[in-house]
Amino acid sequence: MSGLWQKSKSNSRRRILFVCFADALHSQAWLDLMRDTEFEVRVFASPVDYGGLYPPQPWMFPTYVLFRPSTPRIAGEVRWLLPMPSWLLQLANRVGRRSGLASRWLRRIILTWKPHIVHTLRLNPEAWLTWQALQCISATRRPKWVVSSWGSDINVEIDLPGIRDHIEVALQHCDGFIADCRRDLGLALAAGLAASKVALKDPVPGSGGLNLDDFPAAESDHGNRNLIVIPKAYEGPYNKTVPILEALRLAEEALVGYEVHLLMCSWEVEMWLRRMPESLQRRCHCHSMLPHHELTSMLGRARVMIATSVSDGTPLVMLEAMAAGALPLMSPLDSIQEWIEDGRNGLLAPALYPDRIAAALRRALTDHELWRAARQINRQIVSQRANRRRIRQQVLDYYRELLKR
Repeated sequence: MSGLWQKSKSNSRRRILFVCFADALHSQAWLDLMRDTEFEVRVFASPVDYGGLYPPQPWMFPTYVLFRPSTPRIAGEVRWLLPMPSWLLQLANRVGRRSGLASRWLRRIILTWKPHIVHTLRLNPEAWLTWQALQCISATRRPKWVVSSWGSDINVEIDLPGIRDHIEVALQHCDGFIADCRRDLGLALAAGLAASKVALKDPVPGSGGLNLDDFPAAESDHGNRNLIVIPKAYEGPYNKTVPILEALRLAEEALVGYEVHLLMCSWEVEMWLRRMPESLQRRCHCHSMLPHHELTSMLGRARVMIATSVSDGTPLVMLEAMAAGALPLMSPLDSIQEWIEDGRNGLLAPALYPDRIAAALRRALTDHELWRAARQINRQIVSQRANRRRIRQQVLDYYRELLKR
């Protein structure tokens, strides 16, 4: 269905427009914070394409999108600017970004719906898209603008040609900034963010935290946990799975009795897995992206979760593993070490060194005392720092306070 919703359901409700990659679990989890609140919420889905890596998610709030989605959305209403055959969608999204069509469509939505707040859930590329729309609106008519960091946008991508200027402009002109981790907060201040624009006293996960009721207290018997979960089994700029496969080969003698589950498994990873010993291949099970409840169930049966990477923010799956009682095997990144102390509540290994990953994996599978201690520590950490109820209240209070300025 094309066109615009011309009027809000209630003139008395405050309106928030979120600009985000709408098929990311992080985005939908943050949007879920807004359920059953006084705010009227709509979403602008940015025209990014990851080649099918992220399956379409149900969109829970009314959503604007540049081109008609190729997959029906079972929740919420969707408005698109142009129909587009699914086989042309990737090219069309690229053209839409480069032509400025997306920013003009976003500007029209802002001028028509008149949101009180626009919250951009990622610095790159959505913050620049948002600013392209806002800069063409007079300052007296602009909504309050909040931006969030996500993943590696300000940590690595800021050094890409042209991206630093885009991010610095966003940090200069936004009214509030929400950091995913302490590292990102420091980087944002160094890139020109005024300290007065820091939205929350402490950084919060980009997903809005965890509902701990979804993670019942883990069983104390480590013998019930016979899974090794690799939740991001694809090759990308930051995520490297081939070294994990080599680590599995090096540590194969320790895998007796364990199943290895590779999620979001890409064709490259499957290709290299087929070159591993048949005995290892028989242990490995490749999946596409699982429904979230299946992932949490799997983590509840996992001894270890491996998510080594060369760059990241605060990974949602790390927090979920901590809550579910699976031992996190991560990389020694600044953002990760805000949560994990090597040998205390998890294990750390550089993403590009299979021998280091293999050594950590052997310890994860054999050091029962570490597993038991880490399970208790991690449950306490996520209860204190990733409690969704507490974060939700902080976020809603911030939006309310921002509207009073």
